[in-house]
Amino acid sequence: MNNVFFSMAWKFTERIASQLVSFLVSIILARLLMPEQYGIIAKVTVFISIADVFVSTGLGSALIQKKDADDLDFSSMFYLNMALSSVLYVTLFISAPAIGLFLHDEYLPGVLRVLGVKLLFSAYLSIQQAYISRCMNFRASALASLASTVCSGAAGTGLAYLGAGVWALAAQQIVMSAMQVLFLSICVNWKPKLAFSWDRAKKMLGFGNIILLAGLLDSVSGQLRTLVVGMYYSDEQLAYYNRGDLYPQTFISSISGTMHTVLFAAYSREQEHPERVKLLIRNVVKRGSFLTFIMLTGLASTAEPLIRIILTEKWLPCVPYLQISCICYATWVIQIAGQEAVMALGYGKDYFMITMIRSGFHIIILLLLARNGIMAIALGSIAVNILSSLLVCRWICRNLHYKIREQVADLLPAFFISICIAAAILQVSKLPLAAFTLFVTETSAGIFVCTLLSILTRNESFYWIVFKIKMVLTAVRNKNR
Repeated sequence: MNNVFFSMAWKFTERIASQLVSFLVSIILARLLMPEQYGIIAKVTVFISIADVFVSTGLGSALIQKKDADDLDFSSMFYLNMALSSVLYVTLFISAPAIGLFLHDEYLPGVLRVLGVKLLFSAYLSIQQAYISRCMNFRASALASLASTVCSGAAGTGLAYLGAGVWALAAQQIVMSAMQVLFLSICVNWKPKLAFSWDRAKKMLGFGNIILLAGLLDSVSGQLRTLVVGMYYSDEQLAYYNRGDLYPQTFISSISGTMHTVLFAAYSREQEHPERVKLLIRNVVKRGSFLTFIMLTGLASTAEPLIRIILTEKWLPCVPYLQISCICYATWVIQIAGQEAVMALGYGKDYFMITMIRSGFHIIILLLLARNGIMAIALGSIAVNILSSLLVCRWICRNLHYKIREQVADLLPAFFISICIAAAILQVSKLPLAAFTLFVTETSAGIFVCTLLSILTRNESFYWIVFKIKMVLTAVRNKNR
């Protein structure tokens, strides 16, 4: 359990540090660039993200899930992945003019062809990350991720100052992927060998293909939302919608990305001990919900003064979308914790069925609400996330005997504290204060209420987090002596 915690600590440190740098860079770029330029990148990213599923999902998971994966397995999947990414890039390159014509955007083909190069780096990176997960060597991943984030941020910011516009955003993403591959090649003791076994690859493709199909469904349904908004509404409106989703997504992806990488490996090691997997899930749900509920509640409650401070008033239309996204992402902890167990324990077909039902419901909701305004589309996402959570909760209950009432009991303390935080910040928000002063006052009120209620209710997750923070700080101090 401690090994899992420290692995999570390193992975979460990587995510937080990288996201913090990305957050600062995004503030600078948002001040330098116009919303419509972000809209162009958002539409291009739809196609890159869908193609990226093929090279970053499935094959890497199969390597982690296989108990006895060796160098031949890794090299075989590496060459297979690189070949696949090359085919996908050529396909995107050829179809770029048609896509631009379909979306009525003359800038899109050129940006798509350049940004599509990311696929080649993603193919290499997915195998590197699979090796890291197998070895639980997340310190190397943390250092490489942080260094690449700094390099890409510098490249994007520099080009934006020089007036590169949308190309600054494209360059930032490409440099990020390229530097991750480079730094991991330096930090990680794995390089592809001149060896390939089709028989080995075929054995892993069975599991990998199921995960790939599920990931593809998830990506298509998720990216379809951006595509529909881009088709029916302006680039500026799309930018407000995406920007509102960005900040809660940045926070939750730090947690979900950590959970995906670490828990999948941890669950895979405990395949023959479902009771240990249940204990892991229960601890993650209790402590993860405490962290996510409170942070997302604070972000949603302080959204308006925060956006005024960091992005200026030209981005204020993104505030309601940000608040809705916070509600949507609140359920992600239990979804990720459960889904990783489904995959790691070998229930690939169950994972695919859950994803298919969720994606189908998402597409139906999207098509029904597409012409009713962007706000209706955003609200529809809440219904999709509730359904997804119920599906995962039902699977956990049936297969790991983590009963629904136990799940509710584990979530209620964090939910109660979050509601109290929101109520306190709402009262403070009525004060006639300047944006910065109001944000500081609201944040202070939220922290005070959270700490007070956690102590009064003897919240286990609060004390656990405080204890683990002290452990890490003590370890760091002892190491520096």
